[in-house]
Amino acid sequence: MSKAPDSHNEDDLPGHLPRLAESAYQGKAIVHWTFTVRDRGTGWLDARFTMRFRWLMLHGCGRYEVACPVHCLMPDHVHILLHGWSQQGDQRGFIRFLRRQSSALLKEKRALLAAAGARPCAPSAGKRSLRL
Repeated sequence: MSKAPDSHNEDDLPGHLPRLAESAYQGKAIVHWTFTVRDRGTGWLDARFTMRFRWLMLHGCGRYEVACPVHCLMPDHVHILLHGWSQQGDQRGFIRFLRRQSSALLKEKRALLAAAGARPCAPSAGKRSLRL
């Protein structure tokens, strides 16, 4: 498979598609994002997390001028389809915001799981993983 001439090789991970140039994530671009949980950990997905995640999505979409027509929270990963609604749409900024804020939610969730004696979800080591 040949890479786009403006792709960034330093961010490429074995077994993953190459990252595109920054411009591919700006403006009115449409991009499907997938985030996995380290070691495919489970136990973090519940009604409370889902509700709070949706509020983060709503806030982030407004802040970074993107729309999320569909997202899917799975037991060990997340799918998000983003579409910039203006030329100022910033998907990479939105994803940084979402990962940072989701990590805070998940730290709280890991503490609750640990207190209950469950195996906590470990933060992800990979750049393409949501810190779940």
